[in-house]
Amino acid sequence: MPFSDELVNGHTARLLTRAVRTALPGMEPASLRAAAHRLDPLPLRERADLRRDALLADVPGGYAEPAGVVRAARDAVPEFGGWLIRPVTSAVAAKAVAEGTDAAFDDAMALLADLTGRLTSEFALRVLLRHDLDRALGIIAGWTASPDADVRRLAS
Repeated sequence: MPFSDELVNGHTARLLTRAVRTALPGMEPASLRAAAHRLDPLPLRERADLRRDALLADVPGGYAEPAGVVRAARDAVPEFGGWLIRPVTSAVAAKAVAEGTDAAFDDAMALLADLTGRLTSEFALRVLLRHDLDRALGIIAGWTASPDADVRRLAS
């Protein structure tokens, strides 16, 4: 069994790069490719943050652009899950907070709920909770009645 630091590894890095390439045909995710070679000496959180920052560098624009790429990758790449989800959800949350609109915030919450079954979105959810606790808790309250056990667990 790998150490936690090894969970965001070269394999997950290549898988995320491939997923972004699939979602954006013709685009070369250079930052993601470069980050894959810098993971080894880093602990888990820094590995995830490096991949988050690389994803945001490769997919510029407002919130809608990375959210669209994430949805396209989710729909097109069956392996879009596991530890590559942590930097993805962190990127979604960071962009939503940076955009500063209720629409981006609400969409990010929905996207995190959708992705949490592939690997928990709890770390990214904390970013949104810190940004607007009342709004986040209002949305999370609705998750407690979800038929999806992963979403109910995220709500807790």
